[in-house]
Amino acid sequence: MMRNGNVFLTKLLALLAIALVSQTVNGQDLGPRLHLEPEALFFETVDSHDTLLVINSGDEDLMVDSVKASTNFFGYGIGVTTKDTTFYWELPSHFDRIGQFERNKLVLAPSDSAFLIFSAPDLCPICLGGQSSEFFTDTLLIFTNDTTNNPTETPMSGQGQLSAVEEKPEPVPQEFDLQPNYPNPFNPATNIRFTLRTGAEVRLSIYNPLGQEVRNLSQGRFPAGDHLLVWDGLDDDGFRAGNGVYFLRMTAGSGQGKAGFTKTVRMLLSK
Repeated sequence: MMRNGNVFLTKLLALLAIALVSQTVNGQDLGPRLHLEPEALFFETVDSHDTLLVINSGDEDLMVDSVKASTNFFGYGIGVTTKDTTFYWELPSHFDRIGQFERNKLVLAPSDSAFLIFSAPDLCPICLGGQSSEFFTDTLLIFTNDTTNNPTETPMSGQGQLSAVEEKPEPVPQEFDLQPNYPNPFNPATNIRFTLRTGAEVRLSIYNPLGQEVRNLSQGRFPAGDHLLVWDGLDDDGFRAGNGVYFLRMTAGSGQGKAGFTKTVRMLLSK
């Protein structure tokens, strides 16, 4: 679900300003403090996404230990983007067998923030007593070192993708693909979706028209399936990229000598 970019950016700047000036309360250290914007997630359609902004409004590093859904019945994909890196989580955590929260740990310094981009969930009718409705409700639990509010709860609801009643392996994509970013043109951020038919080493980089790399958006191994990342419009040094045309290049390969996949899409960062 997309929100007005200017309004969202204004809220973000206001929240960060509050975090910078509110480092102590009555002369005492705050410690890490988790602030979320908005207070709830809603998925209008089975193909929609919603964004949760995570802010550390305290004066010590905020560490996200894990993220869970209270029901553990629904499957979520979460693209995580900070000013320094981008990675991917999957829920429930038993989908992952090699410690995704340890491998891709989210740590925010005071006043720093991260975007959590949620895909509409895969629902499990057999877990819901055979119900066929695509509307769901759930609660996201975020476990951190903020001792004043742990775990932090965020309601989630909306339309989900119905899974088969019988347990079957999830379909494996038949090809690698990089889809056009959306929105495009964009300001200040844009979503990037790609598909892998098998687990693969993936590199996503953004270049200017001179062929100079502006941002190494992601580099690492991803599982088979659909994935969502976000470019926040910043370069590798954390500065806002200038308005104009950019090129997103994706390369993917098994790392076993097989032919790799390469695709480039054109993006426009506008005022």
